Amino acid sequence: MGSLTPLEKKQLEDLFGMASGYVIGDTFTNQTFEQFFRDIAHINIYSAKYATFGESKAKRLRAFLELESDSMVGSVLAALLERWEYERASNATPEDKTRYELCRKVVHRLTGSALPDSGSPQDFLDRDFGIESIDDLPVTPFLLPVLRKRFAEASKCLTAEAPLATIFLAGSILEGLLLAFATQRSNDFIAATASPKDKHGKVLPIQNWTLAALI
Repeated sequence: MGSLTPLEKKQLEDLFGMASGYVIGDTFTNQTFEQFFRDIAHINIYSAKYATFGESKAKRLRAFLELESDSMVGSVLAALLERWEYERASNATPEDKTRYELCRKVVHRLTGSALPDSGSPQDFLDRDFGIESIDDLPVTPFLLPVLRKRFAEASKCLTAEAPLATIFLAGSILEGLLLAFATQRSNDFIAATASPKDKHGKVLPIQNWTLAALI
């Protein structure tokens, strides 16, 4: 038996419109519904096993969700979400889009797979990743106080909603880190095909590399 909670079942039912007895409206005929389950789960959804609640597509899907393992249920639901996105996403209401995201989380819980990021660029920019410590970075000890100071300044600028200053300080921190790594691994950096060279084709001294070159 699967581990779907009552709330998760409700979210799926609402998204797929199962109160009507159908699954995703008129997307499936009896034949295509049967073939869908044969292709995804290798079962006959019209066997007596799945007639516990009745004969409609929605009722057979409910029985399937009750009877089968999380992995099988997750695979079928993932395919149904893809079908819903293809058939309905362009005309979906904000409520349906919210349900869709909740159902995606359900599928990834059932299958044990990582949840892909489907957020917008603004969602990513608005996300709080927390403040990481830089004390354990593999850089020379004399550099750490400098990096701590710049990191603190960048955090203050970010809090003060000074994005341009934050960007400049973040670039300075990144340049310092990369320069430290490049100095420690100078042979690897100098031998890289992308290493910056002067007009005679000679690799520039690492201390003269720009941030772009270090990246």
